[in-house]
Amino acid sequence: GGAREQQQQKPLKPLTDEQVDKIVKQVEFYFSDANLPTDAFLIKKVKADPTGFVPIGVVCSFNRMKTLLKKHPPIETVAAILREHSECLVVSDDGIRVRRTEPLPDIDLEDVQARTVVAENFKDQPTIESVMAQFSVAGDVAMVRVRHPGMQTQAGATKPSGLDLIATPSNAVHALIEFKTREDAMKAAETLNDDKDWRNGLRVRLLVRNVHKKQ
Repeated sequence: GGAREQQQQKPLKPLTDEQVDKIVKQVEFYFSDANLPTDAFLIKKVKADPTGFVPIGVVCSFNRMKTLLKKHPPIETVAAILREHSECLVVSDDGIRVRRTEPLPDIDLEDVQARTVVAENFKDQPTIESVMAQFSVAGDVAMVRVRHPGMQTQAGATKPSGLDLIATPSNAVHALIEFKTREDAMKAAETLNDDKDWRNGLRVRLLVRNVHKKQ
């Protein structure tokens, strides 16, 4: 295997700034408020350690990371990159584990869901601002997410919220609007849903039906 040894001697091309940026964003996404609570495999690893550290090797075993790292030594590379470029992740002193800087927020998902409506069938491409304006007439809007089919992360996310944990079966462009109270969410579903115009009217419904006790 002389030829093979020579091949391995070939120096690795250093990662470009763009590749480094992608690695940082990817690992930060794995540990984000949006992904971690619903990532059963990873959250189990986080909770298994009293300090929330996860072996970097675990993160590097994900296919997307393998692609990003190419042939670079995974653990050393990721540890060095995160130490230098990530503010929301901490690498352990021994350089083989990683955790969030801030603990995971306690989100009461049931409560968030009960205060949220789903809107579809927008006339124009919805933006956070346009949806916010449209739905503020029903009450105090806490958070808006606009989702496009096939998107992994939500466009225009203002700050992490329980809305990120909600998977909707819709494969059309839709928005999730979280109100500050359940009453406002009900009001939005009752007053903003346009069922007269079957084809073009805005569809608004409560995300979770039957959670509201009848008065």
